[in-house]
Amino acid sequence: MTTRDAQTSSTSRSIVSRVTYLCAARGGTIVVETTPISVKLYPRTGRTDCPPSDLRFVFNRNLASASAFSYPEIGGQSEQAFKDRLGSRSLIKCPTMGVMPRMDFELPEEHRAFRDMVRRWVDNECPKDWARKLEADEHNYPHALWEKFSEAGFHGIGIDEEYGGQGGDVVMQMLLARELARSLGGLSWIWGITSFAGSKSIGLYGTPEQKAKYLPKIAAGELKAAISFTEPAGGTDVLGSLTTTADKVDGGWVINGEKIWSSSAHVADYLLVLARTDRNVEKKHQGLTLFWVPARSDGVKITNLPKLGMRSMGSSSVVYDNVFVADENVLAEPDRAWYTLLPTLNNERIMVGAFCLGVIDGVLEDALAYMMQRKAFGKFIGQFQILQHYVADIATMQRTTELLLHSCADKQARGENVGTDANMLKLFASENANKAADMGIQILGGMGYSAETDMQRYWRDSRLWRIGPITNEMVRNGIAESLGLPRSF
Repeated sequence: MTTRDAQTSSTSRSIVSRVTYLCAARGGTIVVETTPISVKLYPRTGRTDCPPSDLRFVFNRNLASASAFSYPEIGGQSEQAFKDRLGSRSLIKCPTMGVMPRMDFELPEEHRAFRDMVRRWVDNECPKDWARKLEADEHNYPHALWEKFSEAGFHGIGIDEEYGGQGGDVVMQMLLARELARSLGGLSWIWGITSFAGSKSIGLYGTPEQKAKYLPKIAAGELKAAISFTEPAGGTDVLGSLTTTADKVDGGWVINGEKIWSSSAHVADYLLVLARTDRNVEKKHQGLTLFWVPARSDGVKITNLPKLGMRSMGSSSVVYDNVFVADENVLAEPDRAWYTLLPTLNNERIMVGAFCLGVIDGVLEDALAYMMQRKAFGKFIGQFQILQHYVADIATMQRTTELLLHSCADKQARGENVGTDANMLKLFASENANKAADMGIQILGGMGYSAETDMQRYWRDSRLWRIGPITNEMVRNGIAESLGLPRSF
């Protein structure tokens, strides 16, 4: 123990000595730094194995009062005995602080290695000038990009090795999403849609037979999927507007209805369709079923829709006219699809956050490069204070979005409830990305508006993420409701 100031009260020395004794007895190591106004406890970064009961003390700036986190045994004393020793000094009960290692915001080594590998791959295989050309070719799906993902094994990320996948957790999927979006922007959905509608959906609630049949094909890049949830009158109000129905018949179901904004449906092998199978329910989320519909089934009509961004990926309206779907293509339990979907919706919002962060990465990268080579008024524009403020803001958006993304992805990987956190991430990341892209256009000036640079592409793509997969206004409603406020819709 090191003590910088010996002129502390006997009470503080007694408490400190008991903390030190307790931790030493358990094999932990703590550095105690004492100053005239505060006592701070720091676990040494090399020791992270102190049991939760080893460290429970916080001292405020006034050494005449001390606070302690309550636990049954304190340095061999009972809690009551410790209170008696404190006398009139305050004892504040707080939630347990748990193990006290250094708070580490960095990725573990295996994740860093994967991130660095993907970053090099993107620079070599999907440079920005190529991504820009792919996106502009509005009427041609970028099959070459899909094949590159297949060759790299990216479609297998998140799929268990027993099904031919690469394995990997949610954090690894988000790292991949971020690095792809740095160059590809919204075209990263070429990977992401099948990852969500295919590998995530089949992997989480498919039967063993469905997993064995479809996951190896997805991992190998032999199967594309699309999401078919949104209806023409609906948008975010998926449940309230849902009119697509599926009626039970011998051996399967017959689907009728229309969906809209089904991205990549025109090239998909399967469509993940949400339909109402029970009309006599008390609540809108009841009586829904998920179907894994072959996209070339009789009665399926797909029509492409023109749109602002992610143009070559294509988005479509899909009409289902008496489409037969076999029983074996029902996912999870009939009539309970909404309960099945909820865990995957968090994953989708985390993925959007990762894509948005990748866009911020690309914007900052391009802005700095341009500011270091463009001259105006006799000097590089990187010397202009206002533009320095812009990139400072973008860099701050980048870092704060990264911290929230890593927190959400880590919690999701550990099975914690991240509903509100995922909403906050989607909201924060999408607005940051679109604002950063707008500032990037301003930094580049006329060239930012030009189709020869990527700022306009980043702006067009990120603008959608403020709307889908759920509008930021509805996200705000959900966050407010999670804080105990009444439902506003």
